[in-house]
Amino acid sequence: MAYEAALKGATPESLNKFLSVFAPDVDQKHIERYVFPRVVEHVKKYVAGDNDPSFVLCRMEKQTEDRVKVFVRSNDPKKSDPPAVLVQVDGKWLLEAMTP
Repeated sequence: MAYEAALKGATPESLNKFLSVFAPDVDQKHIERYVFPRVVEHVKKYVAGDNDPSFVLCRMEKQTEDRVKVFVRSNDPKKSDPPAVLVQVDGKWLLEAMTP
């Protein structure tokens, strides 16, 4: 859902949708100021198409029962596969960190 929001561009609605997939204890101002603009800028390097937010996970590292680090395949050979950390909160997987 983060990439789906980012594909819609830097609008208040897409920012709210983007923020909604992060764990509640994440610094939302940091995400808004630093992560979201960069994901909007680079999202097309990771997704299947302009209107298709699907992506390929190329690696996953289980850190604990409720925490995993995943790497999304980059379609740009000049850019590495960005990691994201997901945590389980109340039975739901949410982003804790995301590298754009």
